[in-house]
Amino acid sequence: MRKEEEKRGAGELIVSAAIGGLFATVLALILLFLFAIFIAAEILPESMIDVMVIISAFLAATAGASVSAKRLGNSPLPAGICGALCFFALILLVSAFRGDNELLGIMTVKLAVCALAGGALGGVLGARRKKRRKVISRRHS
Repeated sequence: MRKEEEKRGAGELIVSAAIGGLFATVLALILLFLFAIFIAAEILPESMIDVMVIISAFLAATAGASVSAKRLGNSPLPAGICGALCFFALILLVSAFRGDNELLGIMTVKLAVCALAGGALGGVLGARRKKRRKVISRRHS
């Protein structure tokens, strides 16, 4: 019985991480699109591209990890980190198909750090808080 529960728990973790990773990827694309509009409108300078990519990755990883943690319910920190790792794996996959040799450059390391930090933060933020029951105390006189 326990092995079935462990397998089901691992399967739920994988599904939650995949959903969180996909959510983070979509959110990162939206944020990058918005930053591209700001650059095209000359609201932001072109020299800020790397910073905007890092900010987008961190915010997206945090949101995706929070989705993973809320969906799984228990073990929010591992769920958040796994969701962020799925997001980072998708980034690596897209980078590998891009064709240049910058797959393991300094930007990849920065994105990995952002994904892990965002995953940890999102896991903590996505934890379901237990509601405390109000205890009515009676005084016996």
